[in-house]
Amino acid sequence: MKARRFPTARQSARFLPILSTSILVLSGPWLMAANPDSWNNFTGTNQWSVGTNWLDGTAPLSGDATADLTFGGATSYIANNDLVGVFLNTLTLNATVAESITGNSLDFRTDDTAATITQSGTGAVTIGNNIVLTNPLTLTGTANAPLSTAVTLNGVLSGGGTATLNSGYWQLGNAANTLTGATTVNTGATLELISSGAAPQNLSFVAGATGTLGNSALTINGGTVKLTTKTTGNLNVARTVTFGTSGGVLDLTNTSGTAGVAGGNIAAGDMGIVSNAAGGSVAVVRFNGRQVGLSDNDTTSSNLNTGGNTLRFNSITGSGAIRVELTNGALARAGNGAAGTVTIANPWTYRGVAGGDPTSGITGSPATMAR
Repeated sequence: MKARRFPTARQSARFLPILSTSILVLSGPWLMAANPDSWNNFTGTNQWSVGTNWLDGTAPLSGDATADLTFGGATSYIANNDLVGVFLNTLTLNATVAESITGNSLDFRTDDTAATITQSGTGAVTIGNNIVLTNPLTLTGTANAPLSTAVTLNGVLSGGGTATLNSGYWQLGNAANTLTGATTVNTGATLELISSGAAPQNLSFVAGATGTLGNSALTINGGTVKLTTKTTGNLNVARTVTFGTSGGVLDLTNTSGTAGVAGGNIAAGDMGIVSNAAGGSVAVVRFNGRQVGLSDNDTTSSNLNTGGNTLRFNSITGSGAIRVELTNGALARAGNGAAGTVTIANPWTYRGVAGGDPTSGITGSPATMAR
């Protein structure tokens, strides 16, 4: 049986002197005690409020930030949170097949450890609940994990807590996130922003009150951030991205997934880059143009459509190295629309393949870019 950390009964004041020493000794560990529990119903759709669905026979307590929950299993199921006011300290996912968690919101709070979601299984997990980052949240998993193990967060992400991705493959599928705490993607982690609705779907990378990343400042520090549209969906990339000392990769993916059918464009927005890459690390920005399905990704194909595929930068700052990788006729330009060129002080490299930017291969510091 789970016990709350904070009893509600009041003790008479006359007992306080007698008990003060015991309270001082015991209050720290007692107040920070964890409440671990594991899901124990691996078929169908089942409710969190039913005690027998949990290994210890009791449901999680609402409003108790000591909850440390684990969801595993070797058969697919849906665990639906029908409780209100659930606070979590840690959520561990270790299933070997695809699983789903749905229902009411999950509010992550710091307790005896930092608030954490850990993917230690090999099965993909979809979490449809809204997630509140009241305190900083850390996301961990296998370093450089494959897409097959991705944890997809389809609910609205809100709150002022920071999100730090240290490893694992994570997807954000909601276009109405409102989180305001900073997001950092470290070495070994992948964050993919996707469109969860029916195709075609646009994808907004814009920094604002709502969006796929909300108003969260993004730092890539050795990890990878991917933006993936659905069929002919377009990208809006009006955001400044900061690269930390370990560099990293920002990958803009416009593929329709269907042979002979072109993907979407960068339809709006100029991007800012701050590169603090150091010690041989590089800030990498990849853009594949308006790309057809991968089975027809060939520059000699009559189906190749490369219209409307210019990536524009409105600011490039910092002192770290930057490499822009362009394919399928993609172009990179400075973004203010005026004639002439701009000077880039950072160590700068264009890299392309057949059909890539005509300036492919230019390296310089300072370099210039056409407006």
